[in-house]
Order: sequence, then C-alpha cells, then structure tokens
Amino acid sequence: MVSAPAFVTKIVTRNEELFAGDAISTIAPGQEGYFGVKANHAPFMVALGIGEIRITTPDDQAHYFAIAGGVAEVQDNVLVVLVDTGERALDIDITRAEEAAERARARLFGAGLEERVDLTRAEVALTRALNRLRVARHRR
Repeated sequence: MVSAPAFVTKIVTRNEELFAGDAISTIAPGQEGYFGVKANHAPFMVALGIGEIRITTPDDQAHYFAIAGGVAEVQDNVLVVLVDTGERALDIDITRAEEAAERARARLFGAGLEERVDLTRAEVALTRALNRLRVARHRR
C-alpha cells in the first residue's frame, strides 16, 4: 500500500493545543460548509462554524474534535486551526452536553413568549450541544 503524503495539522484553543501532528487529510466546518485539506493544498484562510473536525493520520487513525467558531489557514503544507471553543471527542462530557441541549430546548420551546428574549443565543447553544453529542459518538 502506498501511503499518502502528510502535512502538519494543529488545532489550538485559547487555553490548549488539542492536536499537533502529521495528517493525511483533515475535514473541517467552514462557515459556508465543510472543506477538506490534503498535502500540497493551495494556501487559503477560512472562517469556521460549529461542527466536527476529522483528522486522519498516516497510521490510518481518525481523530475527532467538536469545535465552535474560529479560523483556519493553510500555507506551506501546514494547517493551523484556531478555534474559539473546541474539545476532543474523548474529552466530551456527554451528561453535560445533554443537559446543555435540554436547557437550550427549554429556552427555545418551553418558555412563554415573554421569556424567549434571545432566540439566536438559544439556537446556537442547542447547535453546539448537539454537535458535541454527535462528535462524542466517535469515542473509542
């Protein structure tokens, strides 16, 4: 089997480096939709949305991350992903994510009209919680 060429991928939050290493492919959520990166990709920069990052390493292992917002830049065979919030699939607290989803649903659907002040914030909170739950399914 011929292995695909690798490139460096880094995922960084304000507080920690979630991943740093070689990858043969990375898929991430841009604000306009998901995009993929492989070795020798053309330089670009993109704003990120809420979603899942999947990194495949040269040893054919997949690594999953839940992210919400940030930017990604590809240049000289290096992908740097700076995320507003992010966590590894293995680190996601499923109970906490389920509770956050329920709180967001209650704000969206359970409150009276006078209590539904910030619908956009509740919708984003629900999207983030559901994304974390989806990514957590990749735990090994």
